[in-house]
Amino acid sequence: MDIDRYVQNLSEEGHGTAGRFTIDLERALAMTAHIQLPDPDFWVLKFVQAAVAAGARDIKLRFEEDQWLLRHDGSNVGRLSLLDGLGKEGPKKQMALCLRGVWRDPAEQVTLMTHYNGLTRSLAWPGDCVWQELPECPWGDQQGTLLVCRWKGVEELTPRRIARFRNAFRLAPARVWLDRECVHDPREGDRRVPGWVWLAPSLSPRTLAILPASSRLLVGKAQDPCDWSAGGGEQDQLDWCELHEETRCLPCWGMLTLTPEVSRHQLRLLHFGVEIQMLSQSVPAAASGFQSILSTSGLQLDAGGCCVVQDTAWQNRCRQLELAYQELYKFFASTAPHLNIARLFKGY
Repeated sequence: MDIDRYVQNLSEEGHGTAGRFTIDLERALAMTAHIQLPDPDFWVLKFVQAAVAAGARDIKLRFEEDQWLLRHDGSNVGRLSLLDGLGKEGPKKQMALCLRGVWRDPAEQVTLMTHYNGLTRSLAWPGDCVWQELPECPWGDQQGTLLVCRWKGVEELTPRRIARFRNAFRLAPARVWLDRECVHDPREGDRRVPGWVWLAPSLSPRTLAILPASSRLLVGKAQDPCDWSAGGGEQDQLDWCELHEETRCLPCWGMLTLTPEVSRHQLRLLHFGVEIQMLSQSVPAAASGFQSILSTSGLQLDAGGCCVVQDTAWQNRCRQLELAYQELYKFFASTAPHLNIARLFKGY
């Protein structure tokens, strides 16, 4: 059964209301048991995705031994319901998937708090699953969303966990804080590519946006195949979009760059600002290797939103990328044949 059918059945049977997470929590968990995340900590990445989809500028993660606290300053999720949220798109769905992922052993209690319509409301598992009004906002400035997971025992923040998180959201369009340290600032970009790449929530939650390192980096319009051989010009002639203060970007559905790894295509997939997959494909006819950073827009994902479904749309997208690579290589070979591709990939 798919999520749409779950929501329809729930509505027909009268088991859900706007003010309840779900009347029968155990039934809701059973109905969504098929939703699997790649690892037990992926719910943290789902929280980041929910924050990005909600237009957050700052995402704050605090990991204590007995509880983990996650907060963002994006728009509120309203009176979120688990099954209703999974049937939607955007921040509600990502937050519902986050809550579905975090509620597991050894979690002792999960509490979601959000401030909207002048009031701060709280929802806790286990409990009566009803939104409760709080007398005051626990984080002070009366905006944003806070998720608290209290553990039965000690949950250590290992170096492996930190590396997992940082690698996944290093292309997010929001600052990410670990306690008081800013571990990701979108103005710094990703040094693995010769340009800065973000997901732009002001355009579409699943649209990439690029701030090129130079005007030589050409991009196509949103949802169009990248055409690297036509257009161009100086940066001030391009259609810039203001993402955050002092941060400008260009809308597009993906980007490519050349790499020194001959005949290999490294494909990085981003969904709501989080890198969910890196795939490697053989391209025997390629004169050089290339790397793509691609939005999941227009592609089908699995129920957990963690892996792309390799259907016809996916095959068509791969063919588009190969054509874009051919155009890019021709452009590079005709305009800068003296440059070393390895140096180009490193951004200098």
